[in-house]
Amino acid sequence: MSKEDSPAESGTSEIQPREILTWRKQWLAFALIVAVAVPGFLYLSGIYDRWQDSRSLSHACKGVVDTTEVREILGADRIHGEPYAHFRDSITAPGRIDRCLVKNPEGDGRLIISLDWNSNSSGSLFAAGRMNSHHNTGMAIPIGHGWEGVIDRRRPDGPDIAILDMPCSNMRSSPKQADLIVTLQAMSGDGKPITGDTQRARLARTATKTAVNAAKAWNCKASVGGSIDRVPKESAYQDVAAGHVSGTCKGIDSAVWESAADPDAPIEDCYQLATEAKGTAQTRLGAYYGPFAVAFPHVALFGSDIKLDQRAGGAPHSMYWATAQCPSSGTALYTVVSVSGDGSGVGPASPSARKAALKLFATQSAKRHGCTDLKFP
Repeated sequence: MSKEDSPAESGTSEIQPREILTWRKQWLAFALIVAVAVPGFLYLSGIYDRWQDSRSLSHACKGVVDTTEVREILGADRIHGEPYAHFRDSITAPGRIDRCLVKNPEGDGRLIISLDWNSNSSGSLFAAGRMNSHHNTGMAIPIGHGWEGVIDRRRPDGPDIAILDMPCSNMRSSPKQADLIVTLQAMSGDGKPITGDTQRARLARTATKTAVNAAKAWNCKASVGGSIDRVPKESAYQDVAAGHVSGTCKGIDSAVWESAADPDAPIEDCYQLATEAKGTAQTRLGAYYGPFAVAFPHVALFGSDIKLDQRAGGAPHSMYWATAQCPSSGTALYTVVSVSGDGSGVGPASPSARKAALKLFATQSAKRHGCTDLKFP
């Protein structure tokens, strides 16, 4: 080799194989550290959990659930979505669109969301405990603000139920898919019902916003109500003295339990109290509109006695019913039944008294809803 070609003398150098190997080891070690440290950091910092939660919510019920206020409703820092199926209520039930669960993965709070066509409107009534329509539980409170919905509570200890009916103006040619129904069942993280005006308004807003999203997703062109800043007061088990009745029991001249009256409420309740036992429900009256009038006979314990094609009827030891014709929702159903099972020992009102109460209740309810052609037993 000449002097000109000598590396040492020309000022250039070559990277030795040992140096290359060391460099590669350093980079492999660095990559290994990153591969271990970054996921660990993401996990410990909560970023991974939040990503998983967000991803799960985007898939729950096709992403239509409005979760803006669900954390506050459940009292949870985190919420996670997943499909939901109950052994009594298969997700493949006729008329079922979808069903999902939004829960606190670190606690007990949960929100069950059911999306149904009107052919499965009985699911909403089951959720609200309407199979026990002869008991003194349940008081449908209208959401109001132009929404065809109510808030209810299955039992005094919950869960709280929100039911929204969305009649689809573009689906009238499909009787089994003419209404989209959204049902929410909520239980807070401490295992207690949703209480307080603020929380109940949050539940109503979550239900209505979810219903709007679902209507868009399933091509249901439905009219919507206004924004909700508050809902009527919870009034279950609150005695209203005779002469002061002004809500759903208007027209009945006795002490009652009642809710605020609203012309858009698809379900209404009224309890007539016994005169001989203060604060004890003796007679229960109910009004059902739209798909719930069709579903109720299939849900209630005494519902099998109801024959809607007969327009009115009943029996002394069962349930009396009346009907009316409504301009946009078809046949409305009005019922009266003796309350039982509360241990008070109060006997039933006479058949004539129950039928008289039914006539007063149904007349006022039908008037609010613009229904006519009432038929009474």
